[in-house]
Amino acid sequence: AYNLNAINEAGDKSADYVNGWKRHLLSPRKQDNMLLGKKLTLKTPENTKNTDVFTDGELGLPVNYYYGWNIHPFKEISITIPAASAKGGRRLAINFFSHTRHRIQLPSKIEVYDGNTPLCSENLQAPTIDGAYQSRWEKNLHTQISGNLTIKIQAHGQYHIALDEIFLNRQ
Repeated sequence: AYNLNAINEAGDKSADYVNGWKRHLLSPRKQDNMLLGKKLTLKTPENTKNTDVFTDGELGLPVNYYYGWNIHPFKEISITIPAASAKGGRRLAINFFSHTRHRIQLPSKIEVYDGNTPLCSENLQAPTIDGAYQSRWEKNLHTQISGNLTIKIQAHGQYHIALDEIFLNRQ
């Protein structure tokens, strides 16, 4: 008989994985997102590319970083939403993942710009939880977006940044 309680070398439990699927991916819920399927521009110190990885509707599981999370090892990343896709957006939300044992932490700072105009800047506290942890950052923009919407995300120390989806809606 084989012991199939763990699903990877990190020792994550198969029951946690299955429960994560049931709670976060199979449960019926509506995700209002004007950006679904849109291409955004990701800028890192090494590269700039257009991608739909943050708008593909595939949520990360809060079990661990293996399932649906986009991990970036840089001190800062910048994501730009084209003006045509951002127009009418009022509420911005981003899902982040943290697991300090694996050098992944919530960001230390998030800044949002409409073109070159700063809309908000927020310093975030690192969670005191050592295990896998998912958090959603949300912000009402309180303005009508007129240009490209740029999100700058700064890492916490030497930790990586992990996110899955970026949501923008009219609420």
